[in-house]
Amino acid sequence: MRFERTATARALRDAHDAIEPGAETGVKRFDRRAFDVAPRARKLGFGEVRDATGDLQIMCALDKVGADTFALWEELDLGDWIGVEGEVIKTRKGELTVRAARLQLLAKDIRPFPRNGTG
Repeated sequence: MRFERTATARALRDAHDAIEPGAETGVKRFDRRAFDVAPRARKLGFGEVRDATGDLQIMCALDKVGADTFALWEELDLGDWIGVEGEVIKTRKGELTVRAARLQLLAKDIRPFPRNGTG
């Protein structure tokens, strides 16, 4: 399956950054970016994706994506490339976020990023 880029991080921020915390836009986006995941709980995970225009938060909730997709989420590593489909929202803390409805691993990073400037 193929994911077509329909928006950049900057385009999503330009279009939606002014919405109120807790708001949902109803806008669905597909995108492809390098991924950095840091799960915070067993049923909810947050991570950041990065493209040439900036960073954007992704939220993955077990009840929204299902067990198989959430298991994939938990296995992602820094540098993996993913496709994400979901609604653009602003969290209660005010962070512009794509709430994942669908997630696909596009490419696994086989060489990890350097840490702290060392190779």
